[in-house]
Amino acid sequence: MRDADREPPSQSRGVAVARATAPVALRATAPPRTLATQQKDSIEAALTESKGRVSGPFGAASLLGIPSSTLESKIKMLKIDKRRFKPQVLDWTANVVFG
Repeated sequence: MRDADREPPSQSRGVAVARATAPVALRATAPPRTLATQQKDSIEAALTESKGRVSGPFGAASLLGIPSSTLESKIKMLKIDKRRFKPQVLDWTANVVFG
């Protein structure tokens, strides 16, 4: 590189200093999540994917890689209603008139 192509040292240092001291844009960040919140979110996501099933090869425990007894304990501790993740069964007989 030729000397004529380079910026004078005072200007190049000034740019670097200006970049280093420039205020950082404030980002709107969510507060840090607690371990309990992270566990609850993970368990609920696994229960959603497994359609409310806790144990078995297609259960949430298998998806999370933990024993089903451990998952049951965590569900109880975190007060998660695992029934809300089961698919709703439609009672088609409610609107049918027999006779």
